[in-house]
Amino acid sequence: MLDGICERIRIAFQGAPFYSAENDGDRSTMDITVSIGISEYKNINDNVDFILAEADRAMYRAKRSGRNRVSR
Repeated sequence: MLDGICERIRIAFQGAPFYSAENDGDRSTMDITVSIGISEYKNINDNVDFILAEADRAMYRAKRSGRNRVSR
């Protein structure tokens, strides 16, 4: 379920233009993609720092796999 939610978030960012204001007042459009790392509370001994570190490692796995991905 969580994978599906993260995948929908990834697709929403991929399909939506991002507008940036230039110094001269013009707007430019750029494409944005996201890499999402997922971690779950699995053990009573897991603390917040451990869970965040796991999610961070998963995010970097997604980036190494080609970016714009969801990884565990």
